Amino acid sequence: MTLRPASAHANSWRQDLDGISGAIRQQLFDKGSYNVAEVRKLFVGEDWTGDGTLNRDEFEHALSRAGLFLTSPEVSTIMRAWDSLGDGRIHYDGWISSLRGSMNARRRNAVELGFETIKKRRGSTTMSSVMSEFRVKEFPRVKAGLVTEEECLLQFSEGIAEASQGQAEVTIDHFYDYYSDLSGGIPSDDWFIYMMEHTWGVCEDEEKQFNAFLDSLERLFIVKAKEVAKGNEIEEKAMARIFKFFDIDGSGELDKEEFAMAMNRFGMPLKQHEIDGFFKR
Repeated sequence: MTLRPASAHANSWRQDLDGISGAIRQQLFDKGSYNVAEVRKLFVGEDWTGDGTLNRDEFEHALSRAGLFLTSPEVSTIMRAWDSLGDGRIHYDGWISSLRGSMNARRRNAVELGFETIKKRRGSTTMSSVMSEFRVKEFPRVKAGLVTEEECLLQFSEGIAEASQGQAEVTIDHFYDYYSDLSGGIPSDDWFIYMMEHTWGVCEDEEKQFNAFLDSLERLFIVKAKEVAKGNEIEEKAMARIFKFFDIDGSGELDKEEFAMAMNRFGMPLKQHEIDGFFKR
């Protein structure tokens, strides 16, 4: 469905529509039911003829059922924009799709990070793998006491099943589809990222977080070196002495295994990816 202005004041008209869409997204967010797919279901329920259109009374009734409130002029603006035939009926699916919008790059990156994290942890993205990784206790609305864990799990499972059209394997496109509906009712990028990070146990900028972790290890390393220093020995000398002890081949350098043994001597056992991070740095 092509959106078309009804007058010469196209820019003002589009700004009005954008403002109305923004207000609806805020209403959805404030009432905690920000999945646009749920809104679509209510509008479909008002479509008795099944032709994808609603008259004004049906449209306003669907808005009321969804708990959304618009002024009469705002409804008129939407009707003018989406009444493509001029017969007083709105093509509601096109309007809802415009309300859903498209996710910006930051939101898409967060969705991709969540999806790849599931694949990395579970080795697959089957429906059962996705459900197993969904951290319902950390979901913001659950933590706030707005919904129960059972309600949240049901909402997510039904939504992702609908997006994947019943397929056993959830793809990245299914993830995009599900979170596009969710994104449509969340005005704030920061809140969307917060939800993704807590739901999937990820960090938007993992490299930045890991570098901060390495910085903290380096500071701790200096403290540990002071602890093992002998007499008036400064920490640099203590580091060199211990590293030299583990330099088995006398090359003046430590490989990863030798470095790991030296760090154990300092009381700082490191995991392999942490050792790899030090060597990359």
